[in-house]
Amino acid sequence: MRGRIYFHNDFGFHDGDSGKKFLILINNPQKLEPYIFIKTTTQQKNKPSVEGCHIKEKVFYVPSGRSFFPKNTWVQLHEIYAFAPTKLIADGINKTLIHKSKLTEQMINTIVNCLLKSSIEDIDPEYIKLIKKK
Repeated sequence: MRGRIYFHNDFGFHDGDSGKKFLILINNPQKLEPYIFIKTTTQQKNKPSVEGCHIKEKVFYVPSGRSFFPKNTWVQLHEIYAFAPTKLIADGINKTLIHKSKLTEQMINTIVNCLLKSSIEDIDPEYIKLIKKK
């Protein structure tokens, strides 16, 4: 399941706003474990445009056509979102969360490694264990 790309029609950001957002699942949840996501953006706003990991900026850049994403996309590594399994199921049932695609194993591993190098001090230790678990 790790590496799946979802589209959320009414994603709730940490600041209280909501909007449409592509999310990438970065763990393989078991039973009642949370589903851990990172979000993406197509807004460049001073972000690097060289493909790959940018630790200082806490982003991973994916050029258009390189994977599922039709536009230049920055995977944002500075914020993690955890969904309880019940929330994921409810959002799936009411069609606010839709599975769209899956990254290659190599790409999701590269993104997760970038995340762990750039944001580890900001991540809940329990989430780190879940992210690292294969």
